[in-house]
Amino acid sequence: MCPPPLTFQYTKNPAEGESLGYMYIAAPAPFGNCTLPCQSMFYEESQWDKYNILTKGMGTVSFVLSCLVLLTYGPINRNFFKMNRHTTIVYLISLSTALIGIADLLYTSYGDSVICPEPNRYARQTDDKCLAQGILYQFGWLGAVIFWAFLSIDGYLRVTGKQTSSKIMYGVLGALFAVIIALTFGPIAGDQYGYYPVGVNSCWILEKNWQYGFFWWVVIVSLAVGFVGICLTVFSMIKKTSDGKNFKHAMQLVMVILFFFEILYMICFFGVINDRKDQYTATISQRVQCLLKAAMTHLTEKDPIQYCPFEHTIGFASQYTFSFFVKVLGIQIFVFLGLSKESLLLWKSSTLFTALGLGDKDAYEVEMDEN
Repeated sequence: MCPPPLTFQYTKNPAEGESLGYMYIAAPAPFGNCTLPCQSMFYEESQWDKYNILTKGMGTVSFVLSCLVLLTYGPINRNFFKMNRHTTIVYLISLSTALIGIADLLYTSYGDSVICPEPNRYARQTDDKCLAQGILYQFGWLGAVIFWAFLSIDGYLRVTGKQTSSKIMYGVLGALFAVIIALTFGPIAGDQYGYYPVGVNSCWILEKNWQYGFFWWVVIVSLAVGFVGICLTVFSMIKKTSDGKNFKHAMQLVMVILFFFEILYMICFFGVINDRKDQYTATISQRVQCLLKAAMTHLTEKDPIQYCPFEHTIGFASQYTFSFFVKVLGIQIFVFLGLSKESLLLWKSSTLFTALGLGDKDAYEVEMDEN
């Protein structure tokens, strides 16, 4: 009854079916119960394959490298329970990227069933794996952008040699965690976690107003704080260089700047997506109408899709770039922070290396005091 790639799904109430993740087409009988395929018709199947490979491959690598940084600043750190401002921030940002990596591992482990439980149904938060992935992404990315902003300010404080009170730092971090938890679990009340086929190729917040209210305003504020931190750090570095001192914290600054432009791109990308959703939906609708017409005209054809050439909605390159930036953060954390001199000193002064005769338990403290 429904021409491929559409699928028949009987319902008396399309709105109820859509709440479960079925996307019905607006068409008269006998096509009123035809649903769109999952994954969607936004891209060709070959493009979705490339996209999925990126999620599985790069997502896994990013997770492993995030865990290495987490290990370095966590259990390996001899002073884990007495961490300073910098090690605390690096630990928290690597924890955040590791959570994002776990969300990707869900997809790597279970495949399309995470986002498409059925060939014609888009996952919703009533699906356990979808809900888990949405929570992990939301919590991980909120933590990543917030602690990135802290890292940018930390760069300025390290360059200028300024100290902060531990009580104030942990008080602020406690308040931020409360905000992150509220913003992560709040969307559940509105049944907002689910899979929408554009943007993050995973379960996340569905409606744009909820996205703005529970995520994007935090990203924009963090971006502004990060920009201030970058400017202050660069100015302080230039001032210190004129005094004959080196750019000791340049690698951290480079990572902060890279992440700034990545976040900026993601904000712009999602802004365009949300602004043009109606346009994209109309394009898909036109193709569906073509399929229905072809099915009625070429009744002997098994695959009328050949009569309906694909019209691109969202450029695949821009979508792929967005996803690349989502996955690359864990790799950046490892390259710029996990391989830093400070990280190597944490390993050298660790209980493990000291026991093996390969390190010195005081190496980290001595080196940091000298600098």
